[in-house]
Amino acid sequence: MAMPDPYAQAWTVRAKIDPGAPWTSPEFFDGEGVGHVWLEVISPLGESMEFGFYPQNPSVRSVQGMIICPDRHGGDKERKTATISLQDVALGYHAAFDRRDTRYQLAGYNCASFASDVWQAMTGKPLPNGLLIPNPSSAAESVRIERELRKAFNGQPMSDGVEDLIEMTSSGVIPPAM
Repeated sequence: MAMPDPYAQAWTVRAKIDPGAPWTSPEFFDGEGVGHVWLEVISPLGESMEFGFYPQNPSVRSVQGMIICPDRHGGDKERKTATISLQDVALGYHAAFDRRDTRYQLAGYNCASFASDVWQAMTGKPLPNGLLIPNPSSAAESVRIERELRKAFNGQPMSDGVEDLIEMTSSGVIPPAM
């Protein structure tokens, strides 16, 4: 009996988010409370690889960035998962590779920006990461909002319009009701 081709089967990409400490807390500024967003790619055989974007030297200024693989940050509190094809994985890896020489800016292009760009290359949709400044805390909040909106439908079928509305709300295009 022939084994199925694992490369023709579905792959998984998972955004892992540690929201970190609030920007106003001492933990954030001592480096211990800075959150992180990174990606995990899981093959149909269950093998996985995690990677993320970091500054070569931690600084509030623009510094050379680098991709760390495997990313061992750990401590993810939120996750977003999508099913993709092997071709989508290749598109994501190309997107990551294209950003290997990008400068890291805490209040500009950072781990949340990188993860969103690679996520979009793999899934066709951006990973929500903040309205003004991409950051792990906003990414975690957006994923939480999306999960709660989907939960509100309690497994009921949703039209494409409702799916689009959930995507827009969780990405910050439409602010959620207060």
